[in-house]
Amino acid sequence: MLKLSVPTIGQDCDYLGQVAYGVGELPCNGDEAVAQKWVSVISKSKNSALTCINDGIYGSDFSENGLRLTLLRSPAYSCGPVMERPNGSMVANDRFLPRIDQGERIFKFWFNAGKVDQRLKSIDREALAKNEKPVALSFFPCGKGKKPKPLAVLSDKVVQITTIKRAEKNNGLIIRLYEPTGKKRTTVLSLPFINKKIKVNLGGFEIKTLKINPKTGAYSEVDLLEKAVLKKKRI
Repeated sequence: MLKLSVPTIGQDCDYLGQVAYGVGELPCNGDEAVAQKWVSVISKSKNSALTCINDGIYGSDFSENGLRLTLLRSPAYSCGPVMERPNGSMVANDRFLPRIDQGERIFKFWFNAGKVDQRLKSIDREALAKNEKPVALSFFPCGKGKKPKPLAVLSDKVVQITTIKRAEKNNGLIIRLYEPTGKKRTTVLSLPFINKKIKVNLGGFEIKTLKINPKTGAYSEVDLLEKAVLKKKRI
């Protein structure tokens, strides 16, 4: 195993990492942990945070010795311990077996630091921009006509648009929003192409999906299966 060691200062730190639509608390005792696009070492007493965005690794560990990012592992495939095998290994010594992480590897990391609240508000969108780059298409417009208006714009710099797609059963527009910090937020979703603005309230880590009629501007909240969300009656 090959790791990139990043020394850190502080004995009272928490270790956080991005998980699917959320943030997970990771061990601080040096155990191997798994996260997605970013990890962060946080000192609450000093109100400081070190963040690291990666472009393709998942493993890391953190302890009083610092942050260590897992770059390469080279075990053989399917070589977990088995009781009846010699030394508990499934690796055969009389033949070639392919191993993980062989050949040239290129890694990119983006480090930043600042106050805890400021870093946690920014890191998710920064990681999104580094990892999900726009796709370029080759075309040759004539230059006539008007410049099209943006499809969707959020007033809040923290809330994310994670999905824009056509509805499964009709020509409606599906827009999915996500709050990445664990705090309640309110944003305004602007749809300039139909001159429509929608105020959206989200809870911490909430995923909210809207189904919009692009002709009339009418909208409703749906679940992840695009079924209508029934509003609860007040008692």
